[in-house]
Amino acid sequence: MPSPRDFPLFRFVFAATLFSALPLSSKAAVRLLAQTTSPGSKLTEEIWFDGKNAHIDLGRPVKISVIFEGATGDKTTTVTQIDHTQKNYASMTEPEIRTASEKLRKGKNQLAEIMKGLSPNLQKKLGSLAGKTNKAQASTGPGKVSFKATGKQEKVGNFECQVFEGLTERGKKQTLCVARLEHLKVSGLSASDFEAAGELNRFFTSFASEFGVPEIPNFDPSQAKQTFGFEGIPVRVTQSSNGKLIDDTQLLEIQKTTAPSSAFKIPQDFQRISAAQMIAQ
Repeated sequence: MPSPRDFPLFRFVFAATLFSALPLSSKAAVRLLAQTTSPGSKLTEEIWFDGKNAHIDLGRPVKISVIFEGATGDKTTTVTQIDHTQKNYASMTEPEIRTASEKLRKGKNQLAEIMKGLSPNLQKKLGSLAGKTNKAQASTGPGKVSFKATGKQEKVGNFECQVFEGLTERGKKQTLCVARLEHLKVSGLSASDFEAAGELNRFFTSFASEFGVPEIPNFDPSQAKQTFGFEGIPVRVTQSSNGKLIDDTQLLEIQKTTAPSSAFKIPQDFQRISAAQMIAQ
């Protein structure tokens, strides 16, 4: 099981936001249970969507939780990461995240300028190191994905779905199995439940280039219909690079129900720390 240090703020999207555009409902919350398998590890994710808010639990037992609070009125979007092992949490508002993103971008530019003043030999050594880092990030890094139907149909758990291949400029990247809403067999689930899904997706993918977050397809009904030709959601997402598996995420359960009162609250005995401290621990 991955440790808490494997989930610095915003990186949880690798596991969770593949399903970030799944239903939201004003009448009832939506609960999802998913599992991500990668070489040598398995990770269980429980996801709650309620109105403009989302709660993601990572691991069994839960090691990391993330609470996403969408903007309402004068209140800005806030993301909170909770470390259940260390019993602490860190929160950042959207303006704070954008400030950090801008500093990171400027830092990259400054590093590029410093590199120009170094000897060719040192540039080569540092460039080789940066190349390895960039190569690692490229396996899951940003890139627009275009999907093509394979004509294949599969059954993932209890869900019948159609297979689509996602391609980037670097070649085959993602394979999605997309289920029509009616095939999910969830009472009351409709396209209107997807209303707030695009905002959560937009929020995280807007920081893709700075934080190394992959661009995630937006699966709200209109986008899904444009991409796949029907209203549906992914029940399986497989990511690979150069023929090697990166991770495979499958939806195990989906239901509309009442969210527990604790879902969007921080445990009272947990200590607040800075985002920098959270990433370092």
